[in-house]
Amino acid sequence: MTPVAYIYTLSDPRTEEVRYVGKAFNLIKRLRTHISAAKKETTRKANWIKSLIKAGLKPEIKELEAIFINEVKAWEDAETFWIESLRFLGCRLTNGTVGGKLGASPSKEVRDKIARWHKGRKRSPEARANMAKAHDDYVFTEAHRKAIAKANTGRIPSAQAYANMRGKKRSEAFKAKMRGRKASPETIAKIRLSLLGRKCSPQHKINVSKGRWKNKSKYNNLQLAFEL
Repeated sequence: MTPVAYIYTLSDPRTEEVRYVGKAFNLIKRLRTHISAAKKETTRKANWIKSLIKAGLKPEIKELEAIFINEVKAWEDAETFWIESLRFLGCRLTNGTVGGKLGASPSKEVRDKIARWHKGRKRSPEARANMAKAHDDYVFTEAHRKAIAKANTGRIPSAQAYANMRGKKRSEAFKAKMRGRKASPETIAKIRLSLLGRKCSPQHKINVSKGRWKNKSKYNNLQLAFEL
C-alpha cells in the first residue's frame, strides 16, 4: 500500500490559533520531535513552542489532509497550498518557508490552485488584525537589519514606488502609536552622520521649500527662477 503523509497544524491549546503547518508520517512522533528540537533552536516556531512549555502547555497537533504519496511533489504541493491559504486568512504562522522540501518553489498546478482559491476573497477584519499583530510582535535581529541595509544600499526607488509611498494612508492606530514619539540621541546622531556631505539637487531643494512654505507665490517665484 502506498505510504500516507499527513499535512498537519500546530495550534495554541488556549486559543486554538494555528501557528504552524507541516508534513509527517506519524503525528504523535512528529509532535515529540517538535518539542525536543525547540529546546535547541531559536526559530520563531521554536520560541513559540518554548513559550508554551514555560506555561506548562504544549502545542496541539491536528490533521489537515492525508496525502497518498504516489505522485511527485504530492505532499509538497499540499503543504504549500495550506500554508498560503492559512496565511491569507490571517493566521500568524511561524513557518520559515512556503513549504515543500527546503521551501522549494511550488509547481504551476499548486500556484494555479492557490490563485483560484484567493480570487475574489477578502480578508476579514479579524484576519487583518492578526496580520498587524504579527508584524507588531516581530523583532528584527541585528543580522537581519544589516542584511536589509545592505540590500537597500544604493537602491533608487522608481517613480511608481514614490507615487505609492505618497498615496499610502496610515491607519489611525499607527498614527496614535507614532504620535509624540521622539527619536533617541543615538538615532539622531546616526541620521546626522548619514546626511553629512550629502548634496541636494536644485529640484530637491524646491521640493523641500514647497513643503515648508505655505505661501504659494513664493514657491511660484522660486520655480520660475529654477526654470530660467
